[in-house]
Amino acid sequence: MSEFIMPPGYRFEPTDEELIRFYFSEKALGQPLPRSSIVEKELYGDNANPWDVFSDTDPLKTETIFDKNETKSIKKTIFVLTKLSKISPKRISRKVGCGLWDGQTGAITINDSQGMIIGSKKMLTFKTKGDSNVMKIHGHWIMHEYSLDGVSLINGLKFINDYVICRITRSWKGKDLQVLENRKRSRTISYDHSNREDNKKARMMLVQESISHNGGQDFDLLDQIDDLSPSMIEDCMKWLSDELN
Repeated sequence: MSEFIMPPGYRFEPTDEELIRFYFSEKALGQPLPRSSIVEKELYGDNANPWDVFSDTDPLKTETIFDKNETKSIKKTIFVLTKLSKISPKRISRKVGCGLWDGQTGAITINDSQGMIIGSKKMLTFKTKGDSNVMKIHGHWIMHEYSLDGVSLINGLKFINDYVICRITRSWKGKDLQVLENRKRSRTISYDHSNREDNKKARMMLVQESISHNGGQDFDLLDQIDDLSPSMIEDCMKWLSDELN
């Protein structure tokens, strides 16, 4: 499948009311969602780490932002229809893979222009169990979860309570963004036999750069040597030992 590309000038940025009225309510009535804007995914379960769920073929909106201190950050946003993982009619399991989606707010009502309640939303963040470095590699994740409510349910649409539309944002900033960029750079280096010395020097330069910045704490060394021959690994580890000593 080829990568999905948004048409020039197209931005899918619905308000809360628009998302409920023109997309979620229409889906509840049997109308299809626009594939170019909202995808259907399973966000919960043992194999549903968010970085495993999404790919470049999905309609992700990417933004590069600089704050007042000129600190760079990257944000990727996507809208998703998903089925909730219910333990009981009133209890929802938000566990996934190596962590869970942790609630940050209670339900906030969404009103239409006439003041009628049409839905609600909650904010959640993804938290991992154990290794904090996972988030440095995979970014910070925030979910806004939208449900139908009030007059949106008057037409016998109770079954839709099992579904929500989520606006999910993945972001990297500062040192975490440096981790991402280092990993991308490392994967652009090709290790063919005819260019062995140049390849080794290029990879070692990345390691050296990370060490000089902050002791290599933002750098996955194993990611740099796992595809080298034993002799090259030995050379690389000797070089690293000399640098640290």
